Amino acid sequence: MAQNNEVSPEALLSKIENTDTVPFQRFVLKTQSYGTDHIYCFVEGYDLPYYNIRIEMMSGKKCAFIDSGGKKNVIAVNELIRQRKEYSSYKILYMIDRDYDDNSNVNDSVYITPCYSIENFYGSIDCFKKLIVGTYHVYEDNPKYNLCIELYNRLSDSFIKASSCFCAWYRCTKRKVNHEVELKESFPEKYASFTSNSIVTTNYDLTVLNSDYPNVDNVTTDELNESLDYIDNNINNIRGKYVMQFIEFIIQLLNRDSKTNKKYTESKVEFEQNRKTLITRLSAYADTPICLRNYVMNHAV
Repeated sequence: MAQNNEVSPEALLSKIENTDTVPFQRFVLKTQSYGTDHIYCFVEGYDLPYYNIRIEMMSGKKCAFIDSGGKKNVIAVNELIRQRKEYSSYKILYMIDRDYDDNSNVNDSVYITPCYSIENFYGSIDCFKKLIVGTYHVYEDNPKYNLCIELYNRLSDSFIKASSCFCAWYRCTKRKVNHEVELKESFPEKYASFTSNSIVTTNYDLTVLNSDYPNVDNVTTDELNESLDYIDNNINNIRGKYVMQFIEFIIQLLNRDSKTNKKYTESKVEFEQNRKTLITRLSAYADTPICLRNYVMNHAV
């Protein structure tokens, strides 16, 4: 049963005006509509299409999602709501990406992805297998299925090789005093290029990276090696935006193949490969880690 939490418009306005946290304002307004019947889910924003279907399926309850406008805002609103006893009876979830940040001070009531970001859930071999079956209709008993797996393994190895050093270096910069590095969504073309059917990397190294980013404190060899150990040639530890670029690249390759020689595919497929919509389009194929299930069951059920 929903609690009767009716308040006057004046009281509600005062509650909103007394905080500059926009996600909190949205939360307060939603509680007036849904009470305790819903689960309230604070997400960074771009990740909403990944979480919405999963949390409702896991919990069996309706969810009200709040786009928090970034990781810092999710953490801030978590700290704010934990101080408000009037919301102690509400089921509230908070989800953020691990990134390359030090998350040791984030409260245990916040879910942190076990990989760099939710985008990495789309880069696994399991997700790719679902993609070739569900979208390209290449089934396990088809010889082309194994060709597709070989393709993924070859390209993912090239992708990880191309991006690991840069990602390791970038992770190191996060611990520097002067560390502002403006990254685009795509991997820097200077260090690797995505051709029609391969990923070609240049022989860039630490010296090149330190030189190319003079406004960032230099990373040492020992620091880079420690960070490379952390990356561990694992796609889960590569920056998520680059993983989505990699997935878009594979989809483009399969789309072309479906219209030409069909080495990997069976029939023509017009699958949209817009990177901005892939998180929504491929959500059903993406991995769902057990730690997310445990978090939802422990905090919302």
